[in-house]
Amino acid sequence: MEKATKYGWETQFDTANDLMTHTISEHVQVVSNIKKGEVHVQVNGKTIKTYNNMPVKKYEATLLAVQAKAKKLERRYKAVSLLSKAAVWAISIIAMLAFIALGGDNDEWTLGMFATQKACCIAVIAGCYLSIKRTPALAEAWESMNK
Repeated sequence: MEKATKYGWETQFDTANDLMTHTISEHVQVVSNIKKGEVHVQVNGKTIKTYNNMPVKKYEATLLAVQAKAKKLERRYKAVSLLSKAAVWAISIIAMLAFIALGGDNDEWTLGMFATQKACCIAVIAGCYLSIKRTPALAEAWESMNK
């Protein structure tokens, strides 16, 4: 028995610009210029591979190969997203602990020790904030968690 080929993409046509776009996954597209015979494989909007004047049989095989690689890439993106969310939670907990420590003091401390402790707590909180906002994977996880 022959195994049936499963196609897993949506196709949109832009006939005014002679384009056919296959959306394979959230991050992967194949954009073909029907008139010029150019095929562009794109990941996150950036062309990573270009083909010219490809026969139809090879075009279908290329789409299936891109689909297989896109599935692997999507699994990787999901793993990175999950780890990033866990990191955001951990960093948030550290920031909360620093905030709690900000309120603490000790009557036996000198003014310098007191000021140093407050400055360190504020530095930890700022570092946590900046690490989330300035790291692309963490910033994306933060945004997805706040939806």
